[in-house]
Formats: sequence, C-alpha cells, structure tokens
Amino acid sequence: MDITRVTFNPTHLPRSRFTEWLGAEADAALASGEVDEWGGWRRKGDFHHFAHLQPTLQGIPDLARLETYPWPDLDQPYRWQGVLKGAESYRQHFGTHLILLPHEGKPVCYTVQAEDGRYELHGGGDAGLVNAFYDEMTKPMGTPLAAGLESTVQSHLIAFAAEESRLTGRVVELSARQ
Repeated sequence: MDITRVTFNPTHLPRSRFTEWLGAEADAALASGEVDEWGGWRRKGDFHHFAHLQPTLQGIPDLARLETYPWPDLDQPYRWQGVLKGAESYRQHFGTHLILLPHEGKPVCYTVQAEDGRYELHGGGDAGLVNAFYDEMTKPMGTPLAAGLESTVQSHLIAFAAEESRLTGRVVELSARQ
C-alpha cells in the first residue's frame, strides 16, 4: 500500500530531549539536524556508505531505564491531523479510501461506502470505526480520548475470544476471560 501521502504531522517536541541518550557526541548530533523524532542519529557516511545509524537505545541495562526514554508523542491528536488529511486527499483524488498495490497484478481499491450509498463490509462496522477514529482524532487539543483502558482491554478480550472461536469452531464464553 502506498501511504507516502498519509503521514503524521511533525512533532512539536524538541530534539534536545535526546541529549543524555546521544552521549558525548550529543552536541554534534543535534547540531547536524540528523536526529529523528525517535532519537536515531543518521550520520552522513562516506562515498561507499550513505548513512550510519547511531542507536540511542544501545546498552540500556534494564526496563526502568528504558521507561524514561523520551518517545515520540504519537498519542497526541495534532499528530494525527496529517494522517486524516492524507486519507482525505486519497479519497478526493482517487475516489477511494485505500489503494492496495500488490507486487503482482492490478491495484485493488477499497472503499468503506458502497456505490449505492449503503455501507459495506461488517454490516457498516468498518465505517463506524473510521468515523469514531476521525471523531477522536479531531477533538480539541487536550481533550481525553473516549476509549479508556477498561474498554480497550475489553475489546481485546473480545477479539482474542473471536479468534479462538474461529480457530476451534467452538463458542468461547467471555466470562471465562475476565
């Protein structure tokens, strides 16, 4: 699938948050402008090597240290606005929501809404998920997301039970998974 136009908006977080993780060469790394939002330093290479990735997570002694790493803020609504804009651009330009480009054969277009105006696939559930996702990602900055931990865990339990049922051909009681 070609998603080159569907990307997150750039982070507002400063790259300087990686200073302690980049070590002795932090100043040079940050001054080079080659540190990405994940903290990876893509150092320019020589003629035979185009770039060298300087890992920032190398040698972490334990999970407690890893938990202090300054991860990107992909959970912030402003980041998803680029994804929504890119997806809408696809719909406007190509008349479809997704275009799957297989290695062999013709591209396959996937549209949530059928030509007759009704929703297809999963009884309209796909469109409901897309609409709920859009609503969540376009809320004002700082507004908490509607799906909390409890509903997220519950939805995963349902998915796991559905997969078990599919594989075994048996009914799976959700109460056994609580």
